[in-house]
Amino acid sequence: MPLPNKLILALAVLFAAAAVHAAESEENTLGVLFRLHAQSPSGDVAVCTAATPAVAALGPGAYRAAARALLGWRLLRSGKPAEAKPVYQALLDDPASPPAFTELARRWLTRLDREAVREALQKMWTDTILYPPSLDTLPAPLPPMRDRWGSAWRYRPVILKRLKTESQRYTLESAGLGADSDLAAALARPWPKEPSLRAVAVNTDAGATPVVTFQTRQAPAEKTLMAEGKTAGGLALVKTGARALLIVEGDYVHLVPQPGN
Repeated sequence: MPLPNKLILALAVLFAAAAVHAAESEENTLGVLFRLHAQSPSGDVAVCTAATPAVAALGPGAYRAAARALLGWRLLRSGKPAEAKPVYQALLDDPASPPAFTELARRWLTRLDREAVREALQKMWTDTILYPPSLDTLPAPLPPMRDRWGSAWRYRPVILKRLKTESQRYTLESAGLGADSDLAAALARPWPKEPSLRAVAVNTDAGATPVVTFQTRQAPAEKTLMAEGKTAGGLALVKTGARALLIVEGDYVHLVPQPGN
């Protein structure tokens, strides 16, 4: 027997309300985690302890991706790259991870892979007192030979002409990261307190896709309009939540209040 139209409408409203409530609950869970992160710049263990169950509790999508990104970075900061790598790999492999997060995962995984190449180069130097002319001569087992965008490493041994020494140094970069390829240097930077653009308004007209107006922090102020899923100047607006905006910029994630909250 078909359901009356009024009952169908009532059920639709009920399911929509439940979905909104679930989304707000996940936003609150992530908000608690990011407040702890902001209040504990050196509390890597505490943030990891809180982030691990948060990842498990959050459903597939942007909020789980954000918790994973934060957990991976805190694990790296606490000197646990072996534990951080599968976190970033899960972020990359999860089909529900938004593109901005898979790009973030590639950045950190590339730096971790570069460390494996550095270790192989150091072992070869220990054996021969020279770095090899190319990575092709590294012995097995080979480290990752490409970065996470599929490009070969930019490797070059350096000849110190003044000291008349050959192949005692080298440069090793990812084509995708360039001079920002080194893991230690990336981890030496603090997590930025805020993204480079400031959200100043959100258009939430009924039935319309929310559009956020961002403004540069330096004068003269310039404005940029972005919808969810769009990127401008390296900043990606991943999600417009009930009270907060989820933003990815380079290596970092930001959960910032919507204007007026």
